[in-house]
Amino acid sequence: MALRLHFPLQPRIIAPIQSNKPIRIGKFCVRSHALDSNNEHKMVLEVKEKLEKDYHNLPVGRNGRDDEDMILWFLKDRKFSVRDAVSKLTKAIRWRQEFGVSQLSEESVKSVAETGKSYVHDFVDVCGRPVLIVEVSKHFPEMVLEVKEKLEKDYHNLPVGRNGRDDEDMILWFLKDRKFSVRDAVSKLTKAIRWRQEFGVSQLSEESVKSVAETGKSYVHDFVDVCGRPVLIVEVSKHFPEMQDPYEDEKLCVFLIEKALSRLPAGKQDILAIIDLRGFGTENADIKFLTFLFDVFYYYYPRRLGEVLFVEAPFLFKPVWQLAKPMLKSYASLVIIFYFVTSVFFPLCSLTVNYFHLYL
Repeated sequence: MALRLHFPLQPRIIAPIQSNKPIRIGKFCVRSHALDSNNEHKMVLEVKEKLEKDYHNLPVGRNGRDDEDMILWFLKDRKFSVRDAVSKLTKAIRWRQEFGVSQLSEESVKSVAETGKSYVHDFVDVCGRPVLIVEVSKHFPEMVLEVKEKLEKDYHNLPVGRNGRDDEDMILWFLKDRKFSVRDAVSKLTKAIRWRQEFGVSQLSEESVKSVAETGKSYVHDFVDVCGRPVLIVEVSKHFPEMQDPYEDEKLCVFLIEKALSRLPAGKQDILAIIDLRGFGTENADIKFLTFLFDVFYYYYPRRLGEVLFVEAPFLFKPVWQLAKPMLKSYASLVIIFYFVTSVFFPLCSLTVNYFHLYL
């Protein structure tokens, strides 16, 4: 797992221009288009009256045809030409109506904002100006549309909507996983969407997994870790494959993955899994379930596992691990064997809450 460091931008030093020619000192003047406040107000009223007379169908109020602050701003932009200001202002007000600017909200742009491609910085710059950040590397309009069109054309029977063939966030996620190969992304995505249908992921609920969840073998922790990731806990000593229905275990597994992902804070994309191996015995070993688990994360939830921590793995676990490790595929590098989980992974405020206060 790579750690990306961000260093503050260094000011660029420009070397002075060196010349043997004599320096010519010239005069220059700046022509100001600013007017005194009385004249400004007169021109604002003139524009306002013209808009009311010729464009009475335009909306009024904030950012409307009678908004004097907006009128003054456009007058300044058009060097106090009433005709040019009226022309540009009417175009701007109509565009705001057609685009639905007043209806935009945090909720209406949530899905695309979560890509992190653009946002307003928390701080202003040294001149006191708000800062708009655009990360171009996170913007992939053409490839997403290409996958979307291919899915619509060749796999039109697949469902649409959230986690469907037209879910652009999901398409982008699988494109990233397949290193932006459209063909590979389409192949893996169709397999994932079909699996979600067949497995009935959208029908899973607290009630449908209640009986197996009550064993306490697995759950989503109440707190995120120090990296802000939701935490999935598995207590292997409570898992008895010979005594429990494997399909119920699989349903609980998928339900908890969905639950953990639904708790992802803004800007976070993966989860932490903690496998508690204290008290592990041969009766708890379950290679079949491990195969299912690895396949689920590799094929259907790619790149969602940030780290996997094994807690107090006993010697008895070693042969099981040797059998399981080849099945990890691309997740092999994410697994770390730990004897103890400490405040390196959890904030101090959560150490005394929930099960892991025993050794955090």
